[in-house]
Amino acid sequence: MVKRSHLPGLLVLAAVMLMLTPVEADAVSVILAQASQSFSSGSHEQFAQIGFDLGFGLGLGPCPGLQGCRPIVTPGQTGIFDFSVSNASNFGSTVARLTDANDEMLFMDETFYDPAGTFRLEVANLFRESDILGGLLTGRTIDFFRLIVDRNTVNSGPGGEFTYQADVTWQVWGPRPVVTEPSSLLLLGAGLAGVGVFAARKSASTAASSPRRLIGTAGSTPPTVAVTAMK
Repeated sequence: MVKRSHLPGLLVLAAVMLMLTPVEADAVSVILAQASQSFSSGSHEQFAQIGFDLGFGLGLGPCPGLQGCRPIVTPGQTGIFDFSVSNASNFGSTVARLTDANDEMLFMDETFYDPAGTFRLEVANLFRESDILGGLLTGRTIDFFRLIVDRNTVNSGPGGEFTYQADVTWQVWGPRPVVTEPSSLLLLGAGLAGVGVFAARKSASTAASSPRRLIGTAGSTPPTVAVTAMK
């Protein structure tokens, strides 16, 4: 059983523990970083399919990007496309390099394909990942990547040249960061601490103002009171 005198201290202790306990927000994914890029290129060949990608190791091997040299849209098509471990061939390796402590060169590219889906042309740009993403994602968890194609046009020009233009945004999605000291818990903890202090002061005040009683032992001789008669 908890003694009443211990209650204020327990309330203060509970308040401190509540304020210091890490609490993670809901598991809904949020945007951790994003990068936008515009492409403009010309060719005498009219392409039937277009792909967009991002990743590391440009020029070091075949299709090193997230989704591995795969056409996504046709000329003129826009939309939103998600890539995760289930549909991106290089998802694991891309995530590993994005979440390490190294600030590497990240590429974003646009690739072109003929009607049979054969790769024909690539236009790529390189960026320092901390610059294009607004910082490193060291130690973070990535759930999926989202590609937003806002513009995707092709125009024919003089001499049979085709001009391709596109505006895209890559977003990195993952769990919300852990909140270590949420304001709601701070307010609740402060309230509990205040209740504990008030209870402690009230207990001390009551103890100071209560009259003290002399308790004798059964069978003991009552104290003798000397009375002096006035003359």
